[in-house]
Amino acid sequence: MSARRISHAVAVTALLAMTSAAPGVAAAGASCVALRVRDFGRPSTVDRSEYPAVATTRLGPVPYRLNALGYLRSRDLAFGVTRDGRVVTVDRRGRTSDLGEPAGLALDGATAGTISGDVWYVKRGAVLSLVDIKPGKLSARSRVVLSPATLAADVDDFVAGPDGDLYGVAAEGAVVSIDPGSGVIRELPGTRLPRASAYGSVVRASDGSLYVTANNVLGRSREYRVVLSGRTVTSVTLLATGTALEGSDAAGCLAALPAPPAPPPPPPPVVTPPPPPPPPVVTPPPPPVVKPPPPPVVTPPPHPVPPRPAAVVSHPPPPPAPSVTPAPSPVPIVRPAPPPPRHPPPPPKKTPDAAPDPLAATKVKRDWALTALILILGGSIVARRIAR
Repeated sequence: MSARRISHAVAVTALLAMTSAAPGVAAAGASCVALRVRDFGRPSTVDRSEYPAVATTRLGPVPYRLNALGYLRSRDLAFGVTRDGRVVTVDRRGRTSDLGEPAGLALDGATAGTISGDVWYVKRGAVLSLVDIKPGKLSARSRVVLSPATLAADVDDFVAGPDGDLYGVAAEGAVVSIDPGSGVIRELPGTRLPRASAYGSVVRASDGSLYVTANNVLGRSREYRVVLSGRTVTSVTLLATGTALEGSDAAGCLAALPAPPAPPPPPPPVVTPPPPPPPPVVTPPPPPVVKPPPPPVVTPPPHPVPPRPAAVVSHPPPPPAPSVTPAPSPVPIVRPAPPPPRHPPPPPKKTPDAAPDPLAATKVKRDWALTALILILGGSIVARRIAR
């Protein structure tokens, strides 16, 4: 058996071992959301992938074949390079913006990239370029030649580590570190991954683990989680498989978006309270009967009393006067005159009044009745004038 066949058999054995171990540990590890581009022989397709579940949201195709992606956290944008060296940004919704070819930078054919701070590390062949990203401007900071060159040619993506080195996976399955200052590439000891056409995507989670994509291993793409302890690979876990890829790249992990405001609480259900029971019918006692005070007696002014007709007093007709038959006058006897008295004659005696005449009393009554009638009529006239 040739050395190549032995290497291939070892890779298959490792792949089978990792595939069988994947279901039990796929959910372990810190989460990471990354923008990823995949190539299937045509312009790239952008998706948003969440690790370790490898839940993918397709954002759509773009009119480029992108590579060397890096995520600029301060602007929440991924920067990538087209095959002809144009710089393109991609936002988390998959929308792109073509920034054109940066002056003084030859980035065509770049295959690996990552951003740390405001420095974009771009690998083209065995040359590592450090590019300053400033608003409205990209400028070259320095270039470093990587060595060994043969190992550098097999590294298709990397990510910045907390120690300042870059970490990736070579096509032969070794996890490597790159010193961006010296350009030296080193293989890390520990567990290896199976050989692939290329490990085109690498992102680093908050716990230090790497999520990597093998473009093609035995006709399938593979998603792995690689755990490091210091500079040693302690475990490799297969997370998912898919259709073989011609190319891939990723940038992340994306900054967590602020949580949307909580929706307002639903209004409380409208509970119509039952109508209150009718109040007990209380028959009020009858009000005390209060007799109204008698109205004041207003004595109206006396109305003029029409004069009464004079009472007609019927008097019996006076008795007829008695017929007095005069007595026959006696024949005077003439006697001789006596001699004159010696003494003067006494005064004549007063003859008593004659008896009252009854008709005279009737006449007096009539006079008083007439006087009373006149007084009554006069009083009525005065009363009428006063009433007016």
